[in-house]
Amino acid sequence: MKTLFIDIETAPNLADVWRFYNENISISQVRRMTRVLCFAAKWADEDDVKFWSEWDAPSRWDQDPREVMLRAAWDLLDNADVVVSYNGDHFDIKTLNREFWLMGMPRYAPFVSVDLLKVIKRNFLFPSNKLDFIVQQKGLGRKLPHKGHEMWVDVQAGDRDAQRLIEEYNCHDVLLLEKLYYELDTWGPAEINQTLVSDGDPLESCPHCGDTVLIKRGFRYTATGRFRRYVCGACGRWSQSTKREIGAVVKAI
Repeated sequence: MKTLFIDIETAPNLADVWRFYNENISISQVRRMTRVLCFAAKWADEDDVKFWSEWDAPSRWDQDPREVMLRAAWDLLDNADVVVSYNGDHFDIKTLNREFWLMGMPRYAPFVSVDLLKVIKRNFLFPSNKLDFIVQQKGLGRKLPHKGHEMWVDVQAGDRDAQRLIEEYNCHDVLLLEKLYYELDTWGPAEINQTLVSDGDPLESCPHCGDTVLIKRGFRYTATGRFRRYVCGACGRWSQSTKREIGAVVKAI
């Protein structure tokens, strides 16, 4: 199973405005629309973080640098079984989809998306759900400091120092994402049934990690019966039998 961690950085929209607060911006005011500037990605079974940007490609390829960058992102997503992100379902994946579609690229192969922001919101109540805050609370590190909006301005102006900084910043975010993913392992949903990947016996193996140390721990009850619950002695995650043990269909009136 191939698990990909990915994070993108985008340019802001550029528009003519008359006020700084509570301004409605019409389409005619927009000078330049947002776009993907760069992205970092890492396979779970590899040590290296891959980085692609719209400014790095010309020295290595004859193609348009943005096309090279976006095709690299498409290839990674197309080869992934699981894609892990932070707010990726709302932002990163949809932003990349927009770029692919505008370029006329076909849809990549389906994958399972694991958005860690959704896992955090579903299970915990923090005063802030920002990645930087969450990883600091857990003691996993922190995001790299930078000059704020000025860094994005300098990057687009071709400042090489700013471009090197955003590369380091982007890659570091992916490493934080990977650390958080493993810390949230028992809290997130099961991405793929591991017994299908490892050819294990679904009645004897944990669907989350594939281990055979399953401990019976009571039942899950529904309106039509009960299902035996298990906790994995290896990864600590819960699963249940797909077979209903007792019960009859009861019609609500």
